[in-house]
This record gives sequence, structure tokens and C-alpha cells, in this order.
Amino acid sequence: MEQNLEGHTHKTVDLPNGETYAYREAGNPSKPVLLMIHNSFNSSRQFLPIFPDLKDHLRLIAVDLRGHGYSSYKNPINSLTDFSEDIKLFCDALGLKKFSMLGWTFGGGLSLQFAAMYPEYVERIILHSSMSCQGYYIPKVNEKFEMLQERVKTREEAANFSVAAMLNNAIANKGEPFLTQLCKFEFYNQDKVPEDFLAQTVESYYQCRSAADTTWVLNFFNISTEDSEVAKGTKEITKITCPVLILSGEHDYVTPPNDALFNKKALGDLAELKTYKDAGNALLVEKKEEFLKDLKEFMKI
Repeated sequence: MEQNLEGHTHKTVDLPNGETYAYREAGNPSKPVLLMIHNSFNSSRQFLPIFPDLKDHLRLIAVDLRGHGYSSYKNPINSLTDFSEDIKLFCDALGLKKFSMLGWTFGGGLSLQFAAMYPEYVERIILHSSMSCQGYYIPKVNEKFEMLQERVKTREEAANFSVAAMLNNAIANKGEPFLTQLCKFEFYNQDKVPEDFLAQTVESYYQCRSAADTTWVLNFFNISTEDSEVAKGTKEITKITCPVLILSGEHDYVTPPNDALFNKKALGDLAELKTYKDAGNALLVEKKEEFLKDLKEFMKI
């Protein structure tokens, strides 16, 4: 099914597991495919700033993950592998057999998980400000939504005493100022956040229905060879066979540079790491020209 939403063509596809995935598509159908995976609580809107710059070189497909954007949320997410299996069904439904992946933060972790589960599908991975393959540290918050020096340990804590609770509270109370600040936190230069990008991100937050479950799986994700304080390493990172470009901002407070260094160490010679100066988490907006140059060189387009 195809709809025109927000001035962009939005398509949907029904998956065999009962979910319906929404996605945005642009570019040349005969060119290599770049599958884009957004950050947690966000949507395919994140990638709209680079669509015009890449549409002549690639077939661009940006999905809304289960419980995000315009996709359905009929079955709760219990692990990152649930998202990976969704992506597999989505790709099979569209006839995608070989493609590259661009994953932003949570989407980076998901791209690694997918490539470990289905290495035959993935030609290249671009990790945009990616979470570590050892998971994302989710701190607890108290009843006043003040962050504590303690990590979430249970699913109940993920739902009621974490960033998910803060997000759901803001959505329920139409707390746009909080959501706006949450978006700005991705930027190193917060006074230079593009208004259209800011508005699109806030709208994506309002659409998110899986904040608690996504927070839970982020916290307990670990495909590395080392155990974390909450999850044993599955060592699945060793099953990845494709080249990986790791892009990180030196002032990224969402996924700090140490996450990029950890991923580089885990991937070894498969990975190339580049750190952007004077940048935070939103590289494709803050450092758009440099980001596009690196992406095109890596993709050989």
C-alpha cells in the first residue's frame, strides 16, 4: 500500500508475523540498496535530510520499526532479535537479497545484530553514532524523573523507572518542551538545530508506542565476546563478515566515543573508525557534507 504522508511517499507491507511495516523509499530502483534503520523512539524521518543527496546514486529504503512511526505494534518486543526477524521478513517481502545498512545509534546495534544473524544479506554497514555491541547503559530514574547512578535491572524498571517512563510521561502530558530538549541533546551545537528536523523528531517521539520494551532490549543487548553487568555476551559479533564504517562524534553524549572504540575492537580488521570533531550524535545533520563524503567513498558511489 502507498500513501502520501507529510509530503513524502510512504509505503506499507504486511509481514507474515502479523505486523505491518511502514517505510519511505526514494532513488533509483536499479542502483544498490541502502537500508536505513532509525534510532530508538524515532522513525524513518531521521533520514529525510540526506534523501535528496543520495537518491541519484542509491535505492533508499528507510523503515519504521515495530512500534515506531507508522508501523504497527501488535506483539511486544522481547529482544533485539525480534526487530532483526522483522527486518528479515520485510526484506523478503520486498525481494531484497543483498544490500548495505545505515544504522543510527539503536539502529546501529540492530544492524550489527541483523548482519550476525543473516550475513548473506549484508554487503556493508555504516554505523552512525552507534550504540555498543555490548548494549546501551540505561540508568534508573526516581519518581521525580531524576537520573540515578544505578542501571535498570528488570523489565518493570525499564517501563517505570527509566527514560521510557520520562518519555511516556511527556507524551501523555503533551510535554513538547521536554521532547524538544531530548532532541537537542543529540547535537553538540544545540543552538543550531534545524527547525524542520526538530519538529520531525518531536513528532516521531509522539508516535512511539514501544518505549518501555525498546528500552528493555537496549539495556540487555550484548552480542560481544564480553559479559556486561546485566547480560552475557553471545559472541555473535564474530559472525559478521562484511566491512563496517564506524562514524562517531567526539562530543556525543548519547553514544559516547568509547562505544565506537568498543565496536572497533570487537570487529577488528572489518571495521574502519572515523571520529568527527565538534560533533555530537546527529552527524548526518551536524556534519552533513563530511558524512555524505565518507558514506559515498565507503559505498563506492
